Amino acid sequence: MSRFAVNRILCPGLELEDFFRLAADLQLGKVELRNDLPGGRILDELPPEGVVDLCREYGIRIITINALQKFNVASLRSQLIDELRELIGVARSIRCPALVLCPNNDVTDNRPANQIRTDTVSAMKAFAPLFDDRVSPESWSLSAFGKARWTH
Repeated sequence: MSRFAVNRILCPGLELEDFFRLAADLQLGKVELRNDLPGGRILDELPPEGVVDLCREYGIRIITINALQKFNVASLRSQLIDELRELIGVARSIRCPALVLCPNNDVTDNRPANQIRTDTVSAMKAFAPLFDDRVSPESWSLSAFGKARWTH
């Protein structure tokens, strides 16, 4: 199996089954779905079990759903937690093992670097209870995230 995956943004107008067929034709067995395509349809209104069946039919593994946007903006925390709960539910229902969390990258964000770091850590700690036991803030110090250099 290829080490590469294809992101649905490649052909955002394709129906999900057609996107899976394209990935299979390209011999790419891994895909990334998105929640920011027109209409906000991650699964194209298919039931989760239908998506799982399509994955099996085309030999596809959904590796991530992209993304919880602006996850480190403190003023959006309540809304982000609700959105994250929904994304986790969708991911679990289709056997997707990961979600992408994108920090705010708006050029008008005038928070100082130390505030961005504080808001990011605070967000991750707030989100951690929503994930299973494999995710914990204590492990971050050992990861690239814990060693990130925060610049602005």
